[in-house]
Amino acid sequence: MIEKAKVLIVESSGPQDFYSEELDGPLTYNLTKLLSINARLIYAVDEKHFKKAVARAAKLRCNVLHVSCHGREEGISLTDDTSIDWPDFVQMFTDNRYSQKALVMSSCWGAVYEIADEFEKVRFKPDIIFGATDDRCYNEYAVAWTNGGIRIRSCIAKLAR
Repeated sequence: MIEKAKVLIVESSGPQDFYSEELDGPLTYNLTKLLSINARLIYAVDEKHFKKAVARAAKLRCNVLHVSCHGREEGISLTDDTSIDWPDFVQMFTDNRYSQKALVMSSCWGAVYEIADEFEKVRFKPDIIFGATDDRCYNEYAVAWTNGGIRIRSCIAKLAR
């Protein structure tokens, strides 16, 4: 039986992004649906709900966790302007014993060495992290990561055979 990719998209962009409707999460969700990828979209506007989102991804055994937020070299920022540094971010995965196939960091600076260094210290970690090392427009992330999701789904299907 071929395993279907499960994707959880977590949207936590800034208030201005919501106001101007420049959100990567809903765009990515619509692209995944268009491509028949099994995906869910949730909004996590604060740390409490972000932690619940990671726990939900673990419980659902999602192959891909797609995080849409603002980022910096030290970590991420959520809708309510809460900052989560990379050690605290990684701790959420450890707390939930969650190791997914891919973590998509749809944020500026989502592929910095610091996040990789933190994941190297723990047992529960993604097989691969997709992210940027510079600033990008939200629509560039959605198209790039959805295309990456197609490739992940293809690899999962091949491994399941």
